[in-house]
Amino acid sequence: MDRPASLLSKIGTTLFFSVFFAMGTAFCVFLGWAFFQNLTTYTWHATDARVVHNEIVRDRDGEHRFEIRYEYDVEGRRYTGQGYDDPRGRGYAHSDYAVLGRLAARYPVGAACTAYVAPSDPHRAILAHPSLWIGLMIFVPLIFVAVGAGGIYFTWFGKSGTVQSVAGRVRSKQPSVKWIVRLMGIGFTVAGLAAVYFLFIGPVMRVEQAKSWMPVPATVIASRVVTHRGDDSTTYSVDMLYEYEIDGRPLRSNRYHFMTGSTSGRDAKQAIVEAHPPGRAITAYVNPADPFDAVIHRGYPDDLWFGLIPLVFCVAGVGMLVGSFFVGGAAARAGGTAWLPTSHTAGQPDAPFAGLPRSADGRTTLRPTTCPWGKLLGVVFLAVFWNGITGVFVGIAVNSHLAGNPEWFLTVFIIPFVLIGVGLLGGIVYQFLALFNLTAVLEVNTASPALGETLTIDWRLEGRVDRIATLTFSLVGEEHATYRRGTDTVTDKHTFYDEALLKTSDAVEILSGGHLDVVIPADVMHSFEAANNKITWTLKMAGDIRFWPDMNNEFALIVRPIDPTVLWGNVDA
Repeated sequence: MDRPASLLSKIGTTLFFSVFFAMGTAFCVFLGWAFFQNLTTYTWHATDARVVHNEIVRDRDGEHRFEIRYEYDVEGRRYTGQGYDDPRGRGYAHSDYAVLGRLAARYPVGAACTAYVAPSDPHRAILAHPSLWIGLMIFVPLIFVAVGAGGIYFTWFGKSGTVQSVAGRVRSKQPSVKWIVRLMGIGFTVAGLAAVYFLFIGPVMRVEQAKSWMPVPATVIASRVVTHRGDDSTTYSVDMLYEYEIDGRPLRSNRYHFMTGSTSGRDAKQAIVEAHPPGRAITAYVNPADPFDAVIHRGYPDDLWFGLIPLVFCVAGVGMLVGSFFVGGAAARAGGTAWLPTSHTAGQPDAPFAGLPRSADGRTTLRPTTCPWGKLLGVVFLAVFWNGITGVFVGIAVNSHLAGNPEWFLTVFIIPFVLIGVGLLGGIVYQFLALFNLTAVLEVNTASPALGETLTIDWRLEGRVDRIATLTFSLVGEEHATYRRGTDTVTDKHTFYDEALLKTSDAVEILSGGHLDVVIPADVMHSFEAANNKITWTLKMAGDIRFWPDMNNEFALIVRPIDPTVLWGNVDA
């Protein structure tokens, strides 16, 4: 069954990945050019200069900037510079007034300083070299460049053209995208951790430090609520400027609390502003080690928990990283070749199951292929990821209602997603209860029977066996075929063999256990695994339990190719 990728599909896939590539490249060029401009200032000539003016100004948008002018001489000619660390000569802006206050104190009028002058243009000068940290930010858009370029390359040059039937023992190869997934996982994790640090961990550390700061009288100079309009939502922040004195020296700060950024809910911010009108005498708390470092509310902000929202990206990133080490692992180990039981000899029939426990008579005890703890952790991860993302929009909707300006469209739209999240939470409870389910013990004469051989099974249950209403056993053979469909990787599963071995509601039989003799059919396919195809054999044991999670256990078997003696008999005979 051939499934070649059509030209139209390749073009569509290329356009999809081209968006990643184009956006990543554009940001790389922008950041690279900014980094190059900052780097070139380190070659500028140092020149003696003198400050002639400095001022902290506040524009009509409430932004504070440090503006400075200084004079310097180049080849006997006097020039005036006004750039602090910007080669374009613009004022230095910062959201924290204390940063600007420190600069004003460092460069008083009349003070001597050092200016760095561009060799090619003496009109361009700065007082401090700009930071080179922007260069590290290039690695973030590089991830998108790698995803886009890798996707385009594999679309046109990857050897994933067809997927063929396992029964024909035709091998096919599919390019692994695990490194692309890992790069994206690293990007999500790093970005999430950085955001959590700046939005949550940093403010928490500052709150703890401020407990020892000294209270001083202060006066409010200006206060207002700043509106930050985005494409999808509007957020707000408190902008308050106040003045205080330390050792007779007037200082200013604009920090109300240690929460950075802005959040939804205007009413709460408006209440703070109304409680601190201009001219109001207040108490500020000042850092004894740095008098420019001050705050009004030194406790934990009410909306500090918003800083934990980026943890969703961390969870997603870690999930990508962990998943990249497990998805496709079997195919990679198989190396794209069919599984042949060369290690199965007469003396070692169960070589792949050598680590399984054995009974006194040498029988092998099978273990379930899935662990209930694994299922629980999987559901927990999915519930945290889903509800974490949904919770962002729920918070926006709730805050809009609390603020008296309800977002009805968002409220109605988010309801089905919330219901899914509630269902996932119910899944956590279900899987937790399943941890205390019955334990199935299966002993077999061999965990790797050959086609045409007889598999003997002794089974028993441990725990509250009386709770099982119906118990069923079945032997299932399945074919798995993995292939590319556009940008997606799809796995088709087909059950080619399904035989019911036992179905009983007899309480005595369920309680005491039993024995089964199963003949593996000789006219089907043995176990097989390649890069894109595999054949699996499974013993399935299911128990219907009233008012409790049902018992569902699967035990893997490796079915070997048919023994020639089964077909032709003993040649020596």
